[in-house]
Parts: sequence; structure tokens; C-alpha cells
Amino acid sequence: MMNNETKLDITLTVLEVKYESLKPYIYNYWLFISSEKPNLCAAITAPPLGFPMLQFVFGNCESYYQIRNKNTTSIITGIYSKHATLTPAPKMGLVTINFKPYGFYNFFGKTPPNGTQDSIDGYDIFKKENLNSAIENISITETNDELVNCLEDFLFKNQKVNVKKNDYFDSLVDKIFAKKGLIDIDKLINEKFSIRTFQRYFSKVLGVSPKTFSRILRHKYIIQLMYTKPNISWNDLCFQGFYFDQSHFIKDFKDFTKCKPTEYDYLKTSIIYELFK
Repeated sequence: MMNNETKLDITLTVLEVKYESLKPYIYNYWLFISSEKPNLCAAITAPPLGFPMLQFVFGNCESYYQIRNKNTTSIITGIYSKHATLTPAPKMGLVTINFKPYGFYNFFGKTPPNGTQDSIDGYDIFKKENLNSAIENISITETNDELVNCLEDFLFKNQKVNVKKNDYFDSLVDKIFAKKGLIDIDKLINEKFSIRTFQRYFSKVLGVSPKTFSRILRHKYIIQLMYTKPNISWNDLCFQGFYFDQSHFIKDFKDFTKCKPTEYDYLKTSIIYELFK
């Protein structure tokens, strides 16, 4: 079951990365467009996704983002650990650059926002003229191919060269991501280096700890199942090793969502389903 948010007329288009040199950093791009319906005012509950995003809004978006009580048209979200509430406006566009968990740091040389500061103003990182030009160009593109060209032009203009990367640690992050967080970190590092060294890497490159990252990915997978397999038994999830028992599952779920699993159906939206299907 989904709530009245399913009536929101929002389209999602997934766009692929064009330049090969960007693929080690970025998964893809998302383009959301809302309809012209004047009653488009309901909220969307967006779960944690496990990767940083650079977002741009255009069109009717005057108060969509507010950072420090100031409106902005671009934000950077880190690997946030709570569900976010979004309120789209009619005739609004949203474009996101979806970085790999380590991609934002490796590309820009800057740690993404962490759990205590889930998002920051894009203007705190990038030059005002660069962001304004990018958003203006995004708003007037007529094709998806033009949009991708615009995004990748912005990326190349703002890339920091000679960022010191750790390819081996990055590959371990890929394994944690692929396993949806259901992995023993101690076995993963296999005494090749200290857990403290791995934690320092996570704090600098991802902005969260390995434990938090794994929790976020497990929860994301649970939400995905709630959308795609609504009849799944929560006992099955416990038996699969995601949680010790049902009480542990409920506590963890409430930490992320502020509600019980049985109450989450009322927060489901068709646009989030499009991300998970």
C-alpha cells in the first residue's frame, strides 16, 4: 500500500555517465521533473541511499532547499543516516549526481557531509559563478544528452587533480556495498591493517564510520524489500542474518525512520519505488 503521495506526478529518468574517466567516481545521474499541477504539495520520505549526491534544482524551486535559513539551489548530501522529507513544488526540476561512496572525496578532495551535518550548501564548496552557470545551463537543456554534457562539463571544471586515493580501501567499500552491509568488517580487513586505520579512511573519505555505513546499507535493503516484496516475513530477514531478532530489527528501523515497520506503508511513494525497482 502507498499513501496519497502516489498521486504526485513526478517523473524519474536515470542517465548514464558518458565519459569513461568519470565512471570510477560516479554511478549515474537522476533527473526528476514535477508536473504543473497546482496542488502538488505533499511530502516525499526519502530513505538513506548509502552514497553522496550533488543536487541542483531549477524551475519553481524558490524554497525547496534551505541551509542555515537561507534558500539555495544546490546542496551536497553525504551518506546520511536518517530518512529525509522532501516537498516538491509544481513545475520543478531536480538533478542529482550520484557519487560512489568514496567518489566525492576522490574527485573533489573534500570529505562529504557527515552524519551530524547531512547536507551543506553547494556554494560552500564551489565558486558562485560556476554553480550559477551550471544551474542556468541545466535549466535550458532540451535533451538528456545535453543535460549530461552540462553536468560533466561542470564536473571537469571543478575536479581537483592529484587527490591521494586508496584504491584498495575503495575496493573494500565496494564489497561492503555489494553485500548490502551484511559483512564482518574484521574478516574483511583480515588483519592486513588495523581497524583504526580503516576507520580513519572512512571518516576522511566517506564521512561516516564502517559500522554506520553498514547499518545504512542494511536499512536501505530493508526499505527496498518493503517496496518490492511487501509480503516478506520480517522473521525471514532475521534468519538471513540481517538482525539478531525482531526486537533488534524494530529498534534499528525506528532509529532510521522514527516509526515502526508496520507504520511505514503510509510513507511509501511511487517515486521512491522507481529508485528501487
